[in-house]
Amino acid sequence: MSLDHLDTIISFVALLAGASLLVTTLTQAISALLALRGTNLRWGIATLLAHADPDLAPHARAVSEKVLHHALVSDSTMSTLGTAGMTRWRLATGIRQDELIAILHSLARQADAPPDGAPAPAWAVALRDSLDVLDGPEAGRLLALAPAIRTAFADDVAAGDAVIARLTQTAETVSAKVDQWFDSVMDRVSQRFAMHARIWTIAFSVALAFGLHLDAFRVLGQLSANADLRGRVLASADALSRQAAATPGAQPDLRASADRLYSFVNDNLRFSLIPDPYPPISSYWTPDWRHGLGTLATAALLSLGAPFWFNLLKDLSNLRPVLAKKQEEEQESDGAPAAG
Repeated sequence: MSLDHLDTIISFVALLAGASLLVTTLTQAISALLALRGTNLRWGIATLLAHADPDLAPHARAVSEKVLHHALVSDSTMSTLGTAGMTRWRLATGIRQDELIAILHSLARQADAPPDGAPAPAWAVALRDSLDVLDGPEAGRLLALAPAIRTAFADDVAAGDAVIARLTQTAETVSAKVDQWFDSVMDRVSQRFAMHARIWTIAFSVALAFGLHLDAFRVLGQLSANADLRGRVLASADALSRQAAATPGAQPDLRASADRLYSFVNDNLRFSLIPDPYPPISSYWTPDWRHGLGTLATAALLSLGAPFWFNLLKDLSNLRPVLAKKQEEEQESDGAPAAG
C-alpha cells in the first residue's frame, strides 16, 4: 500500500467519523427526549414484579413507576414534579437491588396509611398483599428461629422484633425472587436499551445519508483523484482526532458536531451540505443506480457508530508515520548508486 492510498483511506474515515459523530449526538438526544434508560428500567422492574407474583402483574407497571419516581433513587431534576405529562422524565435511570426492596416496603405502607388520607390506591394494596406472602421453606426457618431470637433479646424486646422483621423481609416470596432474578433482569434492561439505541442510530444514519446525498463511492473517488483535497481533509482529521482525544468520554456537542460535519463536507470536499437545487428522489437510481447504492453504503457505514470510526481513524493515523518512513527509505534505496 502506498502513502497516497493510505491518505485516501484516512480522509474517507475522517469524513465518516465526523458524520457519525452527528448521528451519535442525535441518538443521544432522542434517548434523552424519550427517556429510554428510564422507560427500559421501568419495563425491567415491572417484568420482575410480575414474575415474582402473578397476582401483582396488573399493577406491576404502576408500582414500577412509583419506585422509579421515588425521590431517593430518581436522578431526574423533575422527580419532585407531580405533573402527569412529566411521568417519563421523572423515572430513575438506575437502581440497586437493596434500594428496590426497601422502596417496595415503603410504598406498601401506603396501603395502611395513605399519605393524603384518601382510600389506599389499588396498586399499594396489591403490593402489600404480595409482600405478606412468605416463601414456604423460608417461613419454616423463620418460625424455628423466632423463639431463640426472642430469648436472646429478652432484655430488649424492640431489638428482637427488629431482627425478626428483617428476617421476615428475607422470607417474603417477592423479596426472594427479586434477590434471585435482579441481576438477570438488569442485563435484559441493558440489552433492550442498546437495541433501541441501535435502531435510532440506523434510522439517523439512513436519514443523514439520503437527506444529504452522501455517496460513499463519489466521495472516495474525489479523495483518490485530488491530492490537494486529501491534504485539506487530513488536516481536519488531525484536529478532529486531537479534540476527541482531549475529551475522553465527554458527551458530544450537537452544534460542534454539526459545524465539523459542515466543514468536512462543504469546505473540504467542495460540495454543498444540502444540494442546491435539491435533487429529486429519482436521482438515486436514474440515470445511474450507483448513486443510490453509494448512498446506501454510506448509511450502512455510519450506522457502525462514532466510536468505531474514531478508533479506526486513530489506528490509521498511527500507521501513517510508519508507512511514510518505510516509503522514504525505499525511495532512498532506489536512488542510491550501485556499488562497484
